[in-house]
Amino acid sequence: MFEDRDRLTRSSRHGLALDCVAAGVEAAHPERVVRERVTVDGDTLRVTGATSTTTPHEVDLSGVDRLLVLGGGNAAGTAAAALEAALGEHVDGGVVVTDDPVACERVRVRAGDHPVPADRNVEATREVLDRARAAGADDLVLAVVAGGGSALLAAPAAGVSLADLRETTEGLLTSGAAIGEVNAVRKHLSAVKGGGLARVAAPAPVLGLVFSDVVGN
Repeated sequence: MFEDRDRLTRSSRHGLALDCVAAGVEAAHPERVVRERVTVDGDTLRVTGATSTTTPHEVDLSGVDRLLVLGGGNAAGTAAAALEAALGEHVDGGVVVTDDPVACERVRVRAGDHPVPADRNVEATREVLDRARAAGADDLVLAVVAGGGSALLAAPAAGVSLADLRETTEGLLTSGAAIGEVNAVRKHLSAVKGGGLARVAAPAPVLGLVFSDVVGN
């Protein structure tokens, strides 16, 4: 994990600190999280929450017509690949937008820019919304939302241009505002944030799989 670990490990305490960092990164890796928390037992999809006290969410897949994986974020591609491995043929397709594409068999992985959105982000997010809009009441949408999703899932709200969105994003990133404040502004400029994806997908049920990089989440 550390290319220059020998140089960084100047004492046993330095080594312990690096071990702690490595353990934290490995514990939060999307492939590991999905493997540990998303399982299929027969026709039952079970998703375990972030804490041991959270009641697992269960879905009877025998009543699901299509299972779609939709979303975006830095880790969205890795998460989509892990979901394919966990759910196999239950996954019927989907689209995710990421700046770290990986190969998937059933989910289309679109590349986008981060942290400032570009034209390709908007085009890819339009595909995500189109797939969500086509979902029916008997489908299930697994919404993968990872850190970086605010930039990668770019769908300017009515009356807002991509140039407006880029300028605002750049201003927010240099303003010193906290991430919660930044996202509060971006939510009002977007057709996908603040519940937008769920509204577009309705009446299909949406199960959110959130990988947060915000401290305290």
